[in-house]
Amino acid sequence: MIFIAILLVRPEAIDRVRDLLIDIARQTASEEGALSYQALQSASEPAHFQVVERYRDRAAFEAHMASSYVQDALREFEQLLEEPPATSFFEPFAEFTAPSLSATLQPSVH
Repeated sequence: MIFIAILLVRPEAIDRVRDLLIDIARQTASEEGALSYQALQSASEPAHFQVVERYRDRAAFEAHMASSYVQDALREFEQLLEEPPATSFFEPFAEFTAPSLSATLQPSVH
């Protein structure tokens, strides 16, 4: 299951939103059922952010959303965003993921 949120941030709040999203990403990494989390910022419009989150299932997403750090961030976002986030849920049906560089460059043992 993939969740996408589009955030339109108040210009004076861009740095704070970046900090919040970095913190959420760090904490989400240890959640059971969280598969990936990407926070993206538009290269041409710095106040436009997109968050793409992938979870094993809906229950894992619900647990994430119920966590205290997400709830705290959501309350703070109310003051930092121009409007409520636009959100959508998706189910992937075709995908390509390149192998990571770290997976292909394993240290050799002699």
